[in-house]
Amino acid sequence: MKFRGRRALYFGHLVSIFSFAIEDRLITTNINRAQVVVWPHERAREVREKLSERYKPAVDVPTGIGVRKGELFGCSLADVDRDRGIARIDRQVRLIHGRPVFAVPKGGKIREVPIGAQIM
Repeated sequence: MKFRGRRALYFGHLVSIFSFAIEDRLITTNINRAQVVVWPHERAREVREKLSERYKPAVDVPTGIGVRKGELFGCSLADVDRDRGIARIDRQVRLIHGRPVFAVPKGGKIREVPIGAQIM
């Protein structure tokens, strides 16, 4: 494992430790929470243009409904209600012992999210 990969792993553990401390009411805030950085429209467009047609939804879906990577891989067309303009996010793909499995979203937060006009 490269040093950069170990740092990310260690940081992930640290964030988890702080999250448990919050749940146990030992602290009130997690100073290690990573901020979400949204790609500017231009960057998303450039990345999308370089992908084959098969992978373009990997840019369209997250930018259109705001899902995490694991939730993206768990998405299905059956989760989309175009009449109501929403998508139901009720599963993600996680790796358990190196195998992909379906699991509830992070924090058990099943939700309905509005679909952006660009993917309607």
